[in-house]
This record gives sequence, C-alpha cells and structure tokens, in this order.
Amino acid sequence: MTRPFFSVIITAYNVGMYICCCIESVIHQTFDNIEMIIVDDGSDDDTFEKCEKYALLDSRIKIIKKNNGGVCSARKAGIIEASGDYVIFVDGDDWIDRDMCDCYYRAISDKQPDLLLDSLVKEYGVRSEANNNIILPGYYDERSMEMSVLSSMMFTGNFYEKGLESYICAKAVRKDIIKQVANSIYSTISFGEGGLWLYSAILASKSMIIINEKKYHYRMRSDSMTMTSFPNREEICQLYDNLLCNICKAQRTTKSLINQLDYMTLYWVLFKDIDWIRDKEMISPFCSIGRDSKIAIYGAWRYGRSLYKYITENKLADVVLLVDRNYALCSDDNYVVSPPSMLLSVQYDYIVVGTMVYSSLSSILEALHGMGIEDKALYFKADELSFHNLPEEIIRIKEKYIR
Repeated sequence: MTRPFFSVIITAYNVGMYICCCIESVIHQTFDNIEMIIVDDGSDDDTFEKCEKYALLDSRIKIIKKNNGGVCSARKAGIIEASGDYVIFVDGDDWIDRDMCDCYYRAISDKQPDLLLDSLVKEYGVRSEANNNIILPGYYDERSMEMSVLSSMMFTGNFYEKGLESYICAKAVRKDIIKQVANSIYSTISFGEGGLWLYSAILASKSMIIINEKKYHYRMRSDSMTMTSFPNREEICQLYDNLLCNICKAQRTTKSLINQLDYMTLYWVLFKDIDWIRDKEMISPFCSIGRDSKIAIYGAWRYGRSLYKYITENKLADVVLLVDRNYALCSDDNYVVSPPSMLLSVQYDYIVVGTMVYSSLSSILEALHGMGIEDKALYFKADELSFHNLPEEIIRIKEKYIR
C-alpha cells in the first residue's frame, strides 16, 4: 500500500451538527493520496456514530475514540497514528476546499519545506471574511526566516497585529517536525492552543512556504468553546510558560521573540481578564470615561463581551448599546446585539471599540468615519502599553527562564 502524502487529522468534540460537512470536504479532495484520522475526544452527542458511517464507506478513514482530554491531547493521539509525509489539522466544525490538498502538494513538491502556511476564511454564516497573514507569501530558508518571519510573527508593532495569524489549521507540517512539537506541548493547554502549536512548529522548522490561497473555512460559532468560555489566570500562565520554554529551547532571535510574547501576553490579559493588569491607569481609555458617561461598544465577540462585563460590573459607565456587523450571530440570551446603523439613532458619549485585531480595528474606524462619528471612538494603542503592567505571576514565570 502506498504511503499517504498527507495525514489529515480531524479533531472532533460534540460537533454532530457539522462533522458531516467537514468529513465530506476531506473525502472529496481532488488529491486522493491522503489518509483521514478522526479523533473523537469523548463526544456525548452523535459525532462518533456519524464518523463510523463514513469509515465504513472509505478505507482511508481511521477513527480514534478517546476520553475527553482537550484538543491538544486529541491532536497528539492523531499524530501517533499518522503515516503521511505531512500532517494537516482540521477542526471538526470547519471545512476545506476540494482542491486544498492538491494546492498544498503543488506548493510543497518543489522545495519540500518543513512547513506550509496558508491563510483562511472566517465564516460567519451570513458573510465570509478573508483572514490574511501580514508576512508576505514566498519561500523562506533558515536565514530568511530569522530576518522576515521570526522578527514579527507574534507582534508587528501595531497593537494588536500578528505577522502570522495564530491558527494551526490551514497548515501542512512535516511529520517529524509535528511529532517534535507535540512532545513540547502541554496536553492540558486549551486557551491559545492554535498559536502555541503554530509558533512552536515555526521555531522547530528550518524552512517554510507561505501561500495565500485561503483553502480553509473556519466556522465562527457563537456557541463554540472559543466564544463561551473564558480562560482563568492559571491557563494564561500555563500558555505563557509553554511558549517561553519553547522559545528558549529554540535559541533563535530569543530576545525579539520574548518581547513579542510579552506584548501578546498583554493582549491576552486585556482580552480576557482586565482586572489582572497591575496598573489600572494603563487601562486607557477606560480610566478617563467617567462613571456618568453613556457608551456604545462596537464589537460583540469575545473581547467586546469581556469589555461589556468589565465596564458594567465595575460601574465604569452606562453601556447603552452593543453593536456588531454580525449582530444576528452574536446575539443570545445574555447579549442583545444591534447592527452598527443603530449608532446613528442612540444617544451616547463615547464608542468603545471592542476588538483587538488590528485589521478589524482599522475596518471599524473606517466605518465610523463613513458615519461621521469616528471622533467618539476610544481604543487601545500600542504606545500606551508597558511591560511593567504584566501580571506578577507572568513575571515570575519569566524569571525562571531568564536570569
């Protein structure tokens, strides 16, 4: 039997509503020298039963059923069974274009890099949004990786903009590299695991190709773990520890990478747990709002919700409106989300921009400019940040590795 070129590892947990779409998109690839390893991570819906039906129809499918241990442990279980030259990860609620594997094979076959990175498309149900990398497409050997990739992959200087978006999906990694990476990843990591896998894979690679074909479709779900769960401080510390450990072991532009990691950690803390910031005056612009102010929040995904919770619980202002372009998808029993056009109908003093994605921030500011109300917008700026605001727990972790 011919060894497969790609091992496509599908990780699945309670995605019975979406798993058929995912599997179908892999089965019908125009490039057929692949194997599919589906890891059911302890689902208690009908995910496993649906996977079994496909396995009976296609001999390329192997199913692993395990107790729930999180996506990192699920990926590790799939990697152990992988026999392909390269590994591709697909989340069980996403899907890929029919020609993705063919596209990746053609991109890889000439120089055979350790790693291929593609961009992806975020699917909001009613609309799609391309998620492009800032670092330019092309082939990078070890030297050019040091100069052009490692120098900005986690932070470009714009708050908050990553040179490479922190997803391990839409990638193809040489099997020996991903095995090495798997051994360096803490199995209990759940928050930020995509970036942990990606950046660790880059650190372990000597060559890579970046393309911009957008063959992967990332389903944005308001009921997903990414949206409904907020990490605790221990989880953020664990992620920081794991990434810092891998950076120090790699010994590649270490100082620059640690600075990028520190900025990214400030982002995590502001994004997930504003109260953890050491200097509350740093929480600009919120310290200057005034408790009697009426504000609207533009952005109702995780950061916007975190801001809403922080501002209302601490009675920093009166939140009179929460808006988002994807308002129908964002609304639920806890959050009433309106379309941005409501900003022209409701009275308020400030608009707090509820995103920390630089491209989204630029898009929102442009939209506000078009409505003639950009002067009311408040948002974080990179020059307002300082490493001394890192939580003490993070600083103590850093001191373990850097004396």
